[in-house]
Parts: sequence; C-alpha cells; structure tokens
Amino acid sequence: MTVSIVTDRVEFTAPFGILGRLAEKLVLHRYLERLIVDRGRFLAQLE
Repeated sequence: MTVSIVTDRVEFTAPFGILGRLAEKLVLHRYLERLIVDRGRFLAQLE
C-alpha cells in the first residue's frame, strides 16, 4: 500500500480593488474551498 499526502496552498487576490475583495469574500473563497475538497475526493477514488 502506498500513501501520498497532498497539500494544496492557494493564494489568490481578485482584481478590481474593493469590488474584487468583496467578490473574494462572497463567492471566490467558497468556490476555491469546494474545488479543493472535490479534487481531494476525486484523488481518493483513484486508489
């Protein structure tokens, strides 16, 4: 059995000043979090 550890580190800053920061807080944070969780589930199924 082989074990792998994957660490995702995401740094993201939306453009467009205050509107971008608002979009980060309202939409992008949840989207990126869900994307990483879904990716982890997909990778776990590859075993």
